[in-house]
Amino acid sequence: MLRWLLVGAATLALGVCSSFAEEKESEEALTDGQKVAKAFARMQKLKKMTSFLNLLNGLYLSKEQMEKIVAINEEYKAKYEEWARKNLQRVEEWERTLEEWVEALKRGELPRDLMRKAGHVDHMLAVVKRNVLNRVRSNYKERLEAVFTDAQKEVIRTFKPCVTPPRDLRNPIRAGQANAGGHATRLLVRLRQLPPHVFWRQLDKIVERHITGYSKAHPMTEEEKAAERKRLRQTLIKIYRMDDVDFEMQKEKLAKELKVRDKAHIIRDEIKRLHQELQKWQKKVMPGNYSPVVRWFLNPEIVIPVLKERIARMEQEEAPRTGTASDECSGCER
Repeated sequence: MLRWLLVGAATLALGVCSSFAEEKESEEALTDGQKVAKAFARMQKLKKMTSFLNLLNGLYLSKEQMEKIVAINEEYKAKYEEWARKNLQRVEEWERTLEEWVEALKRGELPRDLMRKAGHVDHMLAVVKRNVLNRVRSNYKERLEAVFTDAQKEVIRTFKPCVTPPRDLRNPIRAGQANAGGHATRLLVRLRQLPPHVFWRQLDKIVERHITGYSKAHPMTEEEKAAERKRLRQTLIKIYRMDDVDFEMQKEKLAKELKVRDKAHIIRDEIKRLHQELQKWQKKVMPGNYSPVVRWFLNPEIVIPVLKERIARMEQEEAPRTGTASDECSGCER
């Protein structure tokens, strides 16, 4: 019983979005400041919806994929509804306890029994958020991630919330395809085409121009310059000696390696490394919460209506083509 209580309470923390029309209650009694605050809150929800739609549009999901995602979300939603029927009264008791505690604090009172109850509610909410919500979402992680291709999962992993779609998601080249261009990679290709005697003669000059140009905009100490010269030289030699297959597979990464590393770069890289370590730990402890696929696509109130509408539109578009083919065949000689 307690397990399902926590499951349901956790689901309340999902940020389930009701329709935006229902949010616009009567505002006649509100001040202009309150109206603006409510408008900002509504716009925040709209921004979340636009981010989801931008991501969805960039994935080019098939009808079969969308049907599977809808089915998983419907199952997830059904479990919440089952819990709600059984445990609504207890959740309302939690809410009343916190409301009574707020009123007591307003009066400057600290009744012991009520303090104990409020502390218990606070503890339960923390447990729900930290453990149970994650556990329930984790139950769907494997099934939900299996619906997407590796390329689509990479797009989801690297997607940043946005109101307007990023350039790489605006056309259906293929979701998750690596960027094949770039000025830096073209320079590396040209570098590898140099005859050996030219490469070795020009190597130190190339490195020095790189350091000199960067240090004009970003001052570096002589020690930093020396360390950077050594690193760049080793990197360019490695690139020149690579076989063609390895180079093609790694050229984007190699182009990034060529960027001059000053103190700011080193600090940013260290912060990024620590953040990645933290994420790895979090994924082990709370895999459901830290799956980008689960975070974006296990949200019944948004995912189900949006995908059902798309599926219906696909079926409508397929129907005329099927009908036309049948009509054409009906006049064929037998």
